[in-house]
Amino acid sequence: MRGRIIGLIVLALVIAAGVGVAIYGFGVQDITVVQGTITPDKADLFEDPEVQRILKWKYGLEVSYREAGSLEMIDSRKQRYDFFFTGSPVPQGILETAGIEPVSTETVFYSPLVLYSWDLVLEGTDQSGLFLKEGDFTYMDMVEYQAALQKGASWRDMGSGAQGDVLVQTADPGKSASALMYYGLLGTVLNSGQGPDVAELEALADDLRQGLPTERMDHSADALFKDYLRMGPGAKSMVAGYESQFLSFAYHHPTVWESVKDRMEVVYPKPTVWAEHTVISLTEGGQRLSKALQDPDIQARARERHGYRTGTYGQAPAEGQVMVASIPEDIKYVVGQLNDTTMQKLRELLQEK
Repeated sequence: MRGRIIGLIVLALVIAAGVGVAIYGFGVQDITVVQGTITPDKADLFEDPEVQRILKWKYGLEVSYREAGSLEMIDSRKQRYDFFFTGSPVPQGILETAGIEPVSTETVFYSPLVLYSWDLVLEGTDQSGLFLKEGDFTYMDMVEYQAALQKGASWRDMGSGAQGDVLVQTADPGKSASALMYYGLLGTVLNSGQGPDVAELEALADDLRQGLPTERMDHSADALFKDYLRMGPGAKSMVAGYESQFLSFAYHHPTVWESVKDRMEVVYPKPTVWAEHTVISLTEGGQRLSKALQDPDIQARARERHGYRTGTYGQAPAEGQVMVASIPEDIKYVVGQLNDTTMQKLRELLQEK
């Protein structure tokens, strides 16, 4: 009898495995490990058990990754990787300049560039013309910001009680796509709202360098956001990052979020730019991952628990989804990113002292 029961259990396990293969098309022996580099803000996504389950059992993939800034990771291109998962398509241009042609390049998520500040900083600035309220959301006029920057204005000059000069702190634009996009945005603002070409950018170089922080810069938007949360308004009065960062933080750290959400200020630059979170596939395995990340269930997971904008404009939240914080449905004030050639030149100019 005991042998019969064991036999039935084994049979049941074999049938269950067969059902799994029938549903997903893969068995354990079919799993492929793909190796790559991701920006640190995407680590929570790849550690999400549901995302791991879908990748493994529906697409036969497991992901092994290291973390680096979008531009920093390109410096490791001599190592063997299947993919880079960046915050911008710009690294593709850097690779192609080096004679490396990716198998494919696909944008799988989006995030607008935002600024993170504090209630202490914004209080008293109503008459400065720097900040604008539209409904529940706060915007910063980037033309007014640039004027304040060139004057060397302090926060107190703006009516704020915060210490220090008016300055948006960024990650290192030589390593981070979010930082490079931010300075590209400043270049467009300085160029009367038109994206500058290389010659125009060179003429604007000194003004752009004026916006660089004087202290050590973090290597990624994720590291800068963590410093912002830890250090508060005294050290980090305003920093640039992705909208997805605070949404992911609110979901994954609800207790801390409850304690800090009334003091944090999420400010949308007017205008801003869209970050395009892009998979640069270097092998067929990387391309398989890129396709898998566009799976509707992974896209929904990325939107609901990790803060990325996916799907189509105006798409309603999934049934039962509760947003951890409100965000504008429409990002109305947007300029385009500079082209790859101009962005690479901008990176060089900002690294010159």
